[in-house]
Amino acid sequence: WSKWNQKLPDPSLDWYQIYKARHKLELQIYHQLTKINEDYFDEDLLSSQAFRPIARLLQNDDYNIATETLCEYLTTILADTSRKTEKLYFPSDIKLDTLSLLKHLYFITATDHYYCNNVLAAINKVLYDDIGFHGNHNDYYDDLNSFIDQVLNRKTGIPISLCVIYLAIARRLHVKLDPIGCPGHFLLRLKTSIIGVDGSNVTNELFIDAFNGGRLLSQEEAMTLSPPLLPSKTEYLQPIKNRQVLIRMVRNLTNIYQNNFGRRNMFIVTAILNYFTRLTTLINSLRLTMLLCPEDEDNHSFLTQLYYHFRVYDEEIIESAMEKRRNGIFNLNPRHLDSIKRMEELKDKSRKHELKIKRRPPDVNLPTQVLYRIGMMMQHRRYGYKCVIYGWDYECRMSHAWVTQMGVDMLPDGTKQPFYNVLVEDGSERYAAQENLEQLKDEIEPCPHPEVGKYFESFDGTSYLSNDQLLIRYPNN
Repeated sequence: WSKWNQKLPDPSLDWYQIYKARHKLELQIYHQLTKINEDYFDEDLLSSQAFRPIARLLQNDDYNIATETLCEYLTTILADTSRKTEKLYFPSDIKLDTLSLLKHLYFITATDHYYCNNVLAAINKVLYDDIGFHGNHNDYYDDLNSFIDQVLNRKTGIPISLCVIYLAIARRLHVKLDPIGCPGHFLLRLKTSIIGVDGSNVTNELFIDAFNGGRLLSQEEAMTLSPPLLPSKTEYLQPIKNRQVLIRMVRNLTNIYQNNFGRRNMFIVTAILNYFTRLTTLINSLRLTMLLCPEDEDNHSFLTQLYYHFRVYDEEIIESAMEKRRNGIFNLNPRHLDSIKRMEELKDKSRKHELKIKRRPPDVNLPTQVLYRIGMMMQHRRYGYKCVIYGWDYECRMSHAWVTQMGVDMLPDGTKQPFYNVLVEDGSERYAAQENLEQLKDEIEPCPHPEVGKYFESFDGTSYLSNDQLLIRYPNN
């Protein structure tokens, strides 16, 4: 600290004040570096524009702390001729200004063979031996293996999710790993340089199996991990882009649901999904795959079938399919076309229902009275989703097949109870039995469904007020 005391403008500052100033500046720089990672995660080269927030911080560094620290650190490394790794690690012609130092200290990647192997050995020791991460061999097709937050919490996952975590750790230690989309078993690749016997630089290539403790594999060993029916090809060991990694992760997730629930026996979905969030995740995964792979008709068709099964009319899905057919992206196969026609029938039926005026006369002879009114914010007792009521029937109006598939006949009051049309927070529309709904009383927030404005005028903090058109259909609501 004596070195800094000589340069500080205020000689009365002691080491504790300097420490506080350094700590504050460290947090500010860390915040800006994190933001740079988020904003430019998919770019190989960063422009000077990305570093301007950090430059402003350093310009306001009244105590000259950052410049002193970084310059001293880098000068020490470059002056040490015995440290060959760092000589490769830092360019010799680097300018000793603070902004350039930050760029090289944080964003450079190492290629030295021995340095990189030491880093991988340290990652394996900490990640697998100390913390306890491991591949989920016992429940490989558990959907939680595909969610990074769940993998971090449970310390187990499948090859691709563990590779994503491993790659992120290595990047923070300045080691660049390439994602390898090997069929059946995702890997990482490390390319390093080593000085050969003739003094020239030789490129070395290793593959990392994050699913099995981070073991290092040669190219020949990596090729043996391909499924038995596929020929061993070096093309399988080529790096893939970030977008392709995301596509594979999302497809893994949708395949898990499709394999477990089956495309043809859609009613199994309702029986297996103990929590409504699983269904929401499936729909979101299918929609994300639609954006990433617009040419994938199987995914588009399955999403259409799923929406139809739950009596959800989605005009965007239909228009997207028709536009892709017009542009030659894909032709509608018979199964897909049938699902679209059935979904359009839902819209026609809903229009017919809108023509009927429904009242609440006191002399209606029903086993169960209509307890809830239009505009009330509700929560499903079983699936937990939040919704707003925009319509109701005195009893279930769906077909016998729908009643059986949805398990309505297993409810205590069955079909002989009021059923409510609800707009759900995930953007879907549902038909729910009265006994499955309960009114929200605490922490009531507006429903984010895009169709809310179609039925309601405003939200008063606890419920929605019907618009004129809805009041015509439910005059004494």
